[in-house]
Amino acid sequence: MATIIPCIIGFSYLVTHFSELYRSQVADNLESLSIQVENRIQSSFQQVKTDINLITVQSELQSTLQNYQIHRSPQDLALLQQIIQNVQESDKTISSVTIYDEADRGLVTTLPILPRINDKNTLRRAHYSLTIKDNTTLIVACKPLYLGDEYIGALKITAIPNFIDEINQSNEILGDTGEWILAIRNEENNAVFVTPTRYGTAGEYFHVVDSQATRVPITQALLSNETVLWDAVDYNGNSVVAATRHLSEYDIGIVAKIHSSEVFSEVNRVVAVFWWVLAGIMTLLLVIGSILAFVIVRPIEALTKSVVISKTQTTPDFNDQSIWYEINVLAREFTILQLHNTELKESLEDKIHQATKSLEETNTKLLIEKDNALAATEAKTIFLANMSHEVRTPLNSIYGALQIIERQRTSAKIQKLVTTANNSMRTLLRLVNDILDFSKIEDHALELEQVPINVYQIANELVSELGAFVQGKRLKITVDKTERYNEGWIGDPLRVRQVISNFLSNAIKFTNDGNVTVLLDCQVQNSQLCLVITVRDTGIGMSQEFINNLFKRFHQESVNTARKFGGTGLGMSINHALVKLMHGEIRVVSTLNEGTQVTTILPLPQVAPEKVAFSKTEKDSAPDLTGVHLLLAEDNEINQEIFCAMLEDTGAKVTLVNNGRDAVEEVKTSLNSNKHAIDMVFLDIYMPVMGGVQACCMIKKYFPKLPLVSITANVSPSDISYYKDEGFDHHISKPVEISTLYKLLNSLGRGYAGH
Repeated sequence: MATIIPCIIGFSYLVTHFSELYRSQVADNLESLSIQVENRIQSSFQQVKTDINLITVQSELQSTLQNYQIHRSPQDLALLQQIIQNVQESDKTISSVTIYDEADRGLVTTLPILPRINDKNTLRRAHYSLTIKDNTTLIVACKPLYLGDEYIGALKITAIPNFIDEINQSNEILGDTGEWILAIRNEENNAVFVTPTRYGTAGEYFHVVDSQATRVPITQALLSNETVLWDAVDYNGNSVVAATRHLSEYDIGIVAKIHSSEVFSEVNRVVAVFWWVLAGIMTLLLVIGSILAFVIVRPIEALTKSVVISKTQTTPDFNDQSIWYEINVLAREFTILQLHNTELKESLEDKIHQATKSLEETNTKLLIEKDNALAATEAKTIFLANMSHEVRTPLNSIYGALQIIERQRTSAKIQKLVTTANNSMRTLLRLVNDILDFSKIEDHALELEQVPINVYQIANELVSELGAFVQGKRLKITVDKTERYNEGWIGDPLRVRQVISNFLSNAIKFTNDGNVTVLLDCQVQNSQLCLVITVRDTGIGMSQEFINNLFKRFHQESVNTARKFGGTGLGMSINHALVKLMHGEIRVVSTLNEGTQVTTILPLPQVAPEKVAFSKTEKDSAPDLTGVHLLLAEDNEINQEIFCAMLEDTGAKVTLVNNGRDAVEEVKTSLNSNKHAIDMVFLDIYMPVMGGVQACCMIKKYFPKLPLVSITANVSPSDISYYKDEGFDHHISKPVEISTLYKLLNSLGRGYAGH
């Protein structure tokens, strides 16, 4: 019995362990398969998203829709009809296409009749869902259409999902009884199958399961309970093992299930084999045990003699009952050994306790240091935001005054001095921006914008702007592009401009005569088409040692270099961080006294060349704002004077207030009195009593169509996006450029009082 019982316990443990391993394997397989189906569904929806984006990007849909809304031309309406027919004919999975106008009315469609939309929010937000219509499973995709910031209508597409048939054909991987189920909710919140059922009515689609049937796996899936159910009952009353998943983005329930009898049949067979093997082993052990019983006594006797001899140095004399004596001796020695082990254990536990206590104290100190570091980082962020505001506020006054003086008719000597001061002011502003950008890069807080950009135009604009720094040098600056180069990139225009500007400024700074060239090219690298920007100069060149330290912070070749050419040593470090953030690389080749070539490779996404906006240089003459009433909320009196001086030639009436609360009251008084109502409001973001964002929200609440413009030193894409989300229609950065201000007022036309 002493032999049989441990064997039974051991085999029972093995059987239990094997069963758990098998359950775990079944669960992992079901979960893995359900994830594959989820990915297949996601891929199908992603294809629809890609198709709808291509429709709006590659066709004349948006411009034609806007032309029709302006002119109501039958030709434009026919062109819209032709566009959606071409879309449906080009992709057989698309069931219908409908275009809605800016008032959310059906305009053209491939359906027999134009559909109605009762909820406008349905069209004004992009959404994708799975639905059932006329006994057919469809993907419904809706995308609002914008030209600039103007909503011009919406595009709605219904497509036949390709994953339904693929899932039906993959039932075999779930075994003889396995089945896939996909379902969505109906209006009563019940589950509606969008795949045919394997059991019940043959080929039955759109089976409905009540939401109260919580043991049914599909109900669990739609409740977002993603797990493996071992005691579930399916829609036909079968006991099943099921893995459930929920696609929250589209509210689709996914179930992969197998009948319990099929899952556990293999386990039951293994258990039966185990018990037969166990019975055979037990029989064999009984036979062998009986034979070896006497053989075991002799080793015990020899072991006991060895123990006694080691303790007493005498030879023991065992009688016929010596076996019990031997066992007692062994038991006593094992007891002594156990006591010794207990002492060792207590000593070890004491040492572990002391070490644990020391680690806890160290961990507490580290947590305190971490909290202090986070607090310091937050304080640094607040400090930089305040510094940005405090530095740009006086810069706005100085730069604004210089721009106003520069536009006056003065002597050539004064005009040259003002132009020089303006160039110095721009240099100072770039320096401030570099310091703030560097801090954001260190804190991993710099965000990149993703919009279509025209790199060739950016390079030409920089050459024009930096031309002022070429005075006194025999230097020619050119922009060129290779024959294979084509526009069509998506990236952050500000950061691409910053990279080119820093490299170009360095080339001009260290080249007294010869040529500086900006060359645009493209090349394939790692199967990705990349933008290649090369800046070449014939300047003083660099040593290899300096090239190795080129992108280190605050590094310049020598003190004499810093004194002679100026600079902070931050530009190259910022360029290196920006290019790295865009997943690109920089290559530098230079020879002393011969020149330098810096090549920047950026793996930017591509866009159709016709979608890249080429901004035309607009005349920055003062617009005619006679009869227009503008309101400025600004707490700095000097900035108030500068703003009024900038608008003096426009003929506009300007009202000044010192904070957001006064701005709200002035707008209410002006618009409610019907006496020369305010046409546009300019709000500084940081003001006492009430800031610009809070004032914007209050004004938009009462006068939603009144144009509001934010004026602030915060110029990052995330800040500008935040202000627009809060209700601002436009944004002007400090220091204010007169040309930017005039461009904004000119772009708005004479529709100021349209609110």
